[in-house]
Amino acid sequence: MKRIWLLLLSLGLIAAFSTSAMAVDLKFSGEYYAAGMYLDKTDLRKDHGPGTAFYYQRLRVKTDFIVAPGLTLITRFDAMERAWGAARTATGTALAADSSGTIAENENIAFDW
Repeated sequence: MKRIWLLLLSLGLIAAFSTSAMAVDLKFSGEYYAAGMYLDKTDLRKDHGPGTAFYYQRLRVKTDFIVAPGLTLITRFDAMERAWGAARTATGTALAADSSGTIAENENIAFDW
């Protein structure tokens, strides 16, 4: 039994070292922006009306995995898309028991562990 295992291990190592090594080229790109907005007299009354001001942001990261000249895997994710200081969820929204996000966020691959 020991000889069989030694033979299988030897064949496995020979097969592993005789295969060609494949490297994947990686390219990262992305963008980040932060912007502010001020709205005055939002109810369109001439003399008075409520105004609002806020800042918002977005981070977008793109990754290209170039496996071969004709084969590329492109991934992209957006993060931190929200107004600064705003509540994460609307009032009365149920949060997931195992995360600080909502159930809808967790279904869209948002992990907070």
